[in-house]
Amino acid sequence: MKQTEIGLIPDDWEVIKFGDKVDIFRGGSPRPIERYITTNAYGINWIKIGDVRPNDKYIRQTEEKIIPEGKSRSREVKKGDFILSNSMSFGRPYILNIDGCIHDGWLTIQNYSESFDKEFLYYLLGSDEVFKQYVQMAAGSSVQNLNKEKVADLQLKVPPLAEQQRIAKALSDVDALISTTEKLIQKKKNIKQGTMQNLLTGKKRLPGFGSQTKSPAYKQTELGLIPEDWEVKSLGDYVYIVRGGSPRPIQNYLTTNSDGINWIKIGDVKPEDKYIVSTEEKIIPEGKSRSREVRKGDFILSNSMSFGRPYILQIDGCIHDGWLAIQNYQETFESDFLYYLLGSDEIFKQYVEMAAGSSVQNLNKEKVAKLLVPIFDKKEQTAIANVLSSMDKEIETLNTKLEKYRNLKTAMMQQLLTGKIRLR
Repeated sequence: MKQTEIGLIPDDWEVIKFGDKVDIFRGGSPRPIERYITTNAYGINWIKIGDVRPNDKYIRQTEEKIIPEGKSRSREVKKGDFILSNSMSFGRPYILNIDGCIHDGWLTIQNYSESFDKEFLYYLLGSDEVFKQYVQMAAGSSVQNLNKEKVADLQLKVPPLAEQQRIAKALSDVDALISTTEKLIQKKKNIKQGTMQNLLTGKKRLPGFGSQTKSPAYKQTELGLIPEDWEVKSLGDYVYIVRGGSPRPIQNYLTTNSDGINWIKIGDVKPEDKYIVSTEEKIIPEGKSRSREVRKGDFILSNSMSFGRPYILQIDGCIHDGWLAIQNYQETFESDFLYYLLGSDEIFKQYVEMAAGSSVQNLNKEKVAKLLVPIFDKKEQTAIANVLSSMDKEIETLNTKLEKYRNLKTAMMQQLLTGKIRLR
């Protein structure tokens, strides 16, 4: 190893100033752009940030094209070039799999092949080491954005081309595992969605429930066709729905004492959580009378932010006025079944219809009470919930595996792109 201005690197690596080894250009926008947009087949790909999705590596197509006359007023790019967003995703690299033109929200990196393997450069530009340099360059600025001078000033640790290729191959292999797992998770989610649609509407009955003949009996209701032995009722006829309350000013009621009451906020849940198991904050017992007390097993729904997303409480506590609570449902509904029902497309459609014509989508207890829901035997509810819970466990197992692969990639990038671990 040898000491350099940016730390220890292997003896056969070098530190380079990025701009000395590549060409960097800013995009350009023909204006007004509307005059240059075309739907003709001869149009030139007009590459925008909307043409990429999170975690994309390549840009393969564009939604829009511009006429050839726009090329001289823009920046032409070729398949194999890199482009970086100079503002929105702050230096996120993409590799072009198409020719086209870029506007002034992009930077492009060209003529790099003498010094860099393409795949290696992709990982290097997306690494924490590079991002840290961007952050340092932006220190003291209220806006984080890039320009070609900042990108040119990057100080990079660069191995010989043969080792670059080995590093890129190792990281690409992990990326393939990540991609395969992501696709499998999405496939499982799609299957679950279809199963929910069939089971929660009675289009499909599980063994042991309803008529097992080829032509089971159905009846027409406000929710459409449902099994003859089901009913459609308003949710409010079978449960107790209440709105939360906030003691004010809340700062006067927060406490770190052991006798504090759990103060449940939207920040206490993560996307796709089913249960609320803990809270970041607690309030003093005197705040209970100014709020809404909830118990383990109750449901709570956000009445604005996540628009009706249900969560099951595994703790006692109090909720503020951004929540609704559903209580005393146990006589009619099995808990897990009600969770899937409240989170279904059928329920969300009803929320949307209730909000039609309003500029703001939010819920209140009257809207939730009006929800039309199927009412049927709790044994069948339990059977449906068990099927869906089993699917959720599969998805959860895959998500755990995905997180493991992502952590592995992060660790590998840290070790391989700095030369701490060598591939020979």
